[in-house]
Amino acid sequence: MGQSAFGTLFQVGSGSPEVFVSVAEVQKIGEISLESDEIDLTHHESAEAFEEVVMGIIKTGVVPLTFNFIPSNVTHDESGAGLLNLLKTQEQTNFQMVFPDTAATTFSFAGFVKKVSVDAPHDGKIAGTADIKITGPVTLA
Repeated sequence: MGQSAFGTLFQVGSGSPEVFVSVAEVQKIGEISLESDEIDLTHHESAEAFEEVVMGIIKTGVVPLTFNFIPSNVTHDESGAGLLNLLKTQEQTNFQMVFPDTAATTFSFAGFVKKVSVDAPHDGKIAGTADIKITGPVTLA
């Protein structure tokens, strides 16, 4: 049976020893996408003219976040583990996506804040989005 995603946390690592802090008021955590490259080995003598491939490196994707932007919040601003600070410093950081199951199953990965956007329409809330580019392996434990 499937499980509700409500209560899933997106966390940023900071300090030594490293401590993970949940990004405030996250509304949506986009997909963690991993994809293996295909390397075409097909040649003029390939059996019955069928394609031959091997798998190459695993490409890491971008994790999009949508959140209520709070300018003074330490996970959004230009201080320490704030998303704006991590974008400006281009610092590789550890991230976690913690699921609300009893085991607190967690995707862990390193990455960079690639983009932060803020939208403030006259008839709505201040909204934020961020893209986290994964670098290196992703683990699920």
